[in-house]
Amino acid sequence: MTTKEIIKNTLIRIQKEGRIATPLVYKSIFCQEAKSGNLNLEECYEFENIIKNLDKDIQSLIKANPKVKSIDSLITFLASKIESSHQFDHDELMASYLLLIKELLITLKNLKDEDVTFLAKDTIPKVNSLKDKNSVIFLKDKWSVQNQKIDYNWLNKVDRYIKPNKNSIKSVIEELLAYMDKNIPKEFSKNISSIFSTLLKPSISQDIKKDNEELLEILKKETAIISSRDFKKRVESVVNKRVELDRKEADRKAVEIGEIADILSLKILRVIEQNSSRHKDIKAIQNELGNIDADKINADELKGRLLKISSALDSEVEDLNIDLSKKQKEIEKLKIEINSLKSDLVEAKKEASEDFLTKTVTKRALDTEMERIEGLYLRHKSAYSVVFFDIDHFKGVNDKYGHDAGDKILSVFGNIMTHHARVEDIIGRYGGEEFLAILPETDSKGAVVFAEHIRLLVEKSKFVYQDLQLNITISCGVANRDEVLSKEDLVKKADERLYIAKESGRNRVVSTD
Repeated sequence: MTTKEIIKNTLIRIQKEGRIATPLVYKSIFCQEAKSGNLNLEECYEFENIIKNLDKDIQSLIKANPKVKSIDSLITFLASKIESSHQFDHDELMASYLLLIKELLITLKNLKDEDVTFLAKDTIPKVNSLKDKNSVIFLKDKWSVQNQKIDYNWLNKVDRYIKPNKNSIKSVIEELLAYMDKNIPKEFSKNISSIFSTLLKPSISQDIKKDNEELLEILKKETAIISSRDFKKRVESVVNKRVELDRKEADRKAVEIGEIADILSLKILRVIEQNSSRHKDIKAIQNELGNIDADKINADELKGRLLKISSALDSEVEDLNIDLSKKQKEIEKLKIEINSLKSDLVEAKKEASEDFLTKTVTKRALDTEMERIEGLYLRHKSAYSVVFFDIDHFKGVNDKYGHDAGDKILSVFGNIMTHHARVEDIIGRYGGEEFLAILPETDSKGAVVFAEHIRLLVEKSKFVYQDLQLNITISCGVANRDEVLSKEDLVKKADERLYIAKESGRNRVVSTD
């Protein structure tokens, strides 16, 4: 087969398949024809030659992907593989950085520096949620401020007693304890034992009471033991236990009081919503709440006062419920009125002025507008015209291609009409495939110009449905108000001329009898 024959076959096939002869389409069909005619052209094997020069693993991936059939799809495929590979490496590296940061924060949290420990605890849960540069900079600035606050000059105060290695706090403490074991006076031990007795008394939680009593008993028997390292460890253990138990007890009481406060808030809101006439009673309860000074009373007393206020609110709610039950008949009456309004709303929606398919006005809206325009004509002799439009052979389109195709034509035609009409013109669907245009301040000649313009637009347009292009035409009947005695006669006259247009061969505008 010769090259000319292949070119001829290619053009015939493009025309037969109804495709647009773009360079890509032409090359694709040309190469198919060349291969079928056993004509080997190098430009038709570019894709296969590129594949041969790729790594075998990449070739296997391409063969497993049936969508990779051209150079463009190959480039897209390879780019996606490169991107996914880089993203995987980046994600792995970021995950490793986050784990390293978390370990560093845990180490800082365990330091015996209150501010650093607090900031580390606050930062740890935020590490995995760092999504952008600003959130990272925000945390970095907080740590920068903290670093500026750190001051270990207090270690210099131990120089009067010992000369430790100040690079290790542990070493400083151990040398200081050794110094105390040798040098603390007995009188000082007696004085500090009484201080320990006061400090170790239970504060919030009573669960530590037994441990405290045992420790104080040891102090009474042998005051000098206070300077021993074992006693120090035991005191640290008891103090840490006391702090932890106090914290848990305080948290428990705070949660309990918080729950009561939440209940009170809901009750106050409910009372306010149900009856505004009880504003004074609610104000009194709010004042009582406001007068509570949480710093001057303990948790149990605060809890008792809140429960008392809650009881007062319950009484208010009970009175409100009695009032509401008396008004039940009024509520039922309101429900009936609401249901009636809902029914009216449903009816109003049914009578909406816009045709859902063509987005033109409905027949009912056309009648309303005709009344308005007729009123202007009778009062001011403001002339107007109407045009009847009918889609030619519309039933045949429905029968041949289905109602979906017919709906598509109606929708597009409605769009053409509204798009090319004036703001003051009224375009509506009269029924089925018939449309009516009301043209204010327009004589018969102007109406013909408008109708002819729409007719030509429709004739030149291609109505596309799925893969079909349908040729559609319309017929038009024009009438002016000055020709007749009433608006009813005007619509009738336009309809008669539409009939003449269809009988005369369709695809035309008729404005005379």
